[in-house]
Amino acid sequence: MAVVASWWPMTYYWLSTIQLDADSPVRRLTEAIRLNRHRESASVPEMYVTNVYRCDRIGVVRGNPLYECTYETLAEAQHGHRETLEKMREGRLKYRPIA
Repeated sequence: MAVVASWWPMTYYWLSTIQLDADSPVRRLTEAIRLNRHRESASVPEMYVTNVYRCDRIGVVRGNPLYECTYETLAEAQHGHRETLEKMREGRLKYRPIA
């Protein structure tokens, strides 16, 4: 997790990378529908997601994510988090609201 200040006054972004809960009933159901299998027999793969939100200076998130990227392994997620942070630092990350 990181709170990143923009060069523009009072503009801050919240960057986080988390592991999605494989035991979540919604996640199991979604995977079962995608694979056309019964919910109990659907294996849910590990998944990580990196999100960027607008926030205030102390990190209180506002609105929907501006950027989102998913990863299948912890190593990919760690690399993706660092890469996203570097792009933000250089001003190269393309934001688009995700509904």
